[in-house]
Amino acid sequence: MCKSRFFLCCMVALLGFGPSAFGQPPDKQTPAAESACNLLKADEFTKGLYGLCVAFCKAKGHVGESSQSLDRILANYERRRTGTDPDMPCLDPVASQPPVAVVQACPCWTDAEASAIDGVLSDGSTATGWPAPTSSSTVCNTAPTNLYLSEYLFWATEHTYIHTVEQSTIHRCEYQQQTPEGGVWRLFQVEEGTLTMEQFAACEADLLARQAALGVCQ
Repeated sequence: MCKSRFFLCCMVALLGFGPSAFGQPPDKQTPAAESACNLLKADEFTKGLYGLCVAFCKAKGHVGESSQSLDRILANYERRRTGTDPDMPCLDPVASQPPVAVVQACPCWTDAEASAIDGVLSDGSTATGWPAPTSSSTVCNTAPTNLYLSEYLFWATEHTYIHTVEQSTIHRCEYQQQTPEGGVWRLFQVEEGTLTMEQFAACEADLLARQAALGVCQ
């Protein structure tokens, strides 16, 4: 009888201490999810975001939580959020960053092909018209209707150029190279469906950048 009463007394005493007696965090301890969301308690932020943030952070840390549940909470947060409110604090850094813009490449010429137009011919001699500290019709042109960068000795013997044409019904890029060993010629045009406007714009931008880097057409 005494042993039974002693056991019951111990159980009542333990229950009286509450959850902390079994290793649970004290009632006043702030969980990690709430800590991450504390900034949303400030008066300048939209009411209700704090609760959604806590719910999202807890669900995100719960093993087995469905992505649909997280998506719903995040969607509600974004609906309430204004331009002065912060992004969801518990979002992964990578997920919260804007997508990286893809740089469009010009399909008419490669970087190596265009970089070879530097005023020095295959035999080491200087191309006609080079160097060109000022605008020269033999080397370059910056008019959008007829933009080019060129080098040559004699046109029938050796020449290389990159070229774009922009007119009302013509948007094209062109690469041509002629050496004693042979030649290459490429031409693409938006109106013929072989070039997109984004690609055409990339060709124009690349050509202008190369002119500026070489110091020609200034």
